[in-house]
Amino acid sequence: MGTVQRVSVSLPIKDAERFNNLSKKEKEIFVNILSSWLSGEKLDLLTVMDFIGNQAQKRGLTPEILEQILQEENP
Repeated sequence: MGTVQRVSVSLPIKDAERFNNLSKKEKEIFVNILSSWLSGEKLDLLTVMDFIGNQAQKRGLTPEILEQILQEENP
C-alpha cells in the first residue's frame, strides 16, 4: 500500500459501532475497498470476493448450503 496516513471520519453512532465491531480482516477489506474507491482504481477481485464471502458467512451461509444452492441451479 506504500506510505499511509491515518485519517478520521465522522459517522453516525450505529455505523461507528459496526465499524468498531469488525474483525481485523474485515477492517482490512474495508480499507482496501475505500482506498480503491477514493483513488478511482478498480477493485481487486480477491478483495471483493473476501468481502462477499465474509458477509455471506455472517448471514449464515455455510459450504453445505452453498453446495445445495449450486446443485439446485445445475442439476
